[in-house]
Amino acid sequence: MRSLFAVVLAAIVATPLLAQSNEISLLGGTSRLSTTDSGESDVHFDGGMAYGVSYNRFWTATFSTDFSAMRTSNDGSIRSAGATLLDAGSLDLTMYGATLQFHPLGHQKLDVYAGAGVANVKADDLESADLRAAGITNVHVGSRTTWLANAGAAIGIGRTFAVGVDAKYVRYRPSSASPGGEAVRLDLDPLIVSLAVKFRF
Repeated sequence: MRSLFAVVLAAIVATPLLAQSNEISLLGGTSRLSTTDSGESDVHFDGGMAYGVSYNRFWTATFSTDFSAMRTSNDGSIRSAGATLLDAGSLDLTMYGATLQFHPLGHQKLDVYAGAGVANVKADDLESADLRAAGITNVHVGSRTTWLANAGAAIGIGRTFAVGVDAKYVRYRPSSASPGGEAVRLDLDPLIVSLAVKFRF
């Protein structure tokens, strides 16, 4: 009887922890891409929007694995001496990430974390009226699997919800080329800062 009581007591104590060992996050924020210097001109991208979703599984109070899917969109242009020469269209990226996170304070009401992992980045082709007028139908931007760094913080609201800020840096430097054209490496390196609404269960 005493051993049965101990098992039941352990289950009662563990239930809140087990019930909150998972998180689903809705993410929305901004995306910044680096400018590529190609000699006489630069490939520049304005700040854009980002949105996505992630699932985080806590294996211990301090370590978790986060799986995310993000979509970003940034308007691009070809510039020389700060003046816009051509509108390059919108660069839309889809990123799938897997991150190992460390939570130094543990998984509690105030959650601070940092981590690193891998990301697979796919890009839509660049297209615009200016490019077509220059005889360029589209510019293909390559896909890459690369590394990412991640940091953020969240504060719980009750036992089920939390809100926070999440930042991701992705080392993404793909090749790009128009049909029949010479390949150019783009040093994009997206930095994504998002507000996060988290559901804990």
